[in-house]
Amino acid sequence: MQESIERYMDKLKPEYRSLIELRWKEGLSYREMAELLDTREDVIKQRLFRARERIKKLLHREWGAAHEQRKVK
Repeated sequence: MQESIERYMDKLKPEYRSLIELRWKEGLSYREMAELLDTREDVIKQRLFRARERIKKLLHREWGAAHEQRKVK
């Protein structure tokens, strides 16, 4: 699953990708991210939510299609 997530990171908008990297890889808090990017915490939270939703949709398409193929066999 981690491999799928990494692959889909490239499909995200650059701003979403950078936020996920700051949060997941660098371990920054929402406050730290907001200060670094000179924006509000609620903006950071909203953008991260959208990024996670996009990854979920992409994963669902991949895993849902694989599940459907297994059911057909």
